[in-house]
Amino acid sequence: MEPQSNDLVMCQICRQTKPLRDTVDAHEVRPMLVEQARRARGAWDPEGYVCLEDLDHLRIDYVREALETGKQEVTELRSEEHTSELQSH
Repeated sequence: MEPQSNDLVMCQICRQTKPLRDTVDAHEVRPMLVEQARRARGAWDPEGYVCLEDLDHLRIDYVREALETGKQEVTELRSEEHTSELQSH
């Protein structure tokens, strides 16, 4: 029997019961977000569900980490350029 949109399922992140229409099948979550969830929460069940609210939190955390990594890379490049300029003078 196919699940109906108002059936209740448990979100594997927050462990709350939510209507199916407010969740996403875990196997549909992008791999980068699955890795984000594994790092933050531990285990991941590809047959489970994730509520839309927690999926949004995973997206925000992923973007935040990507921006921080990019910022660190830019800082390192600027530092290398500055060191190179000092050595050339």
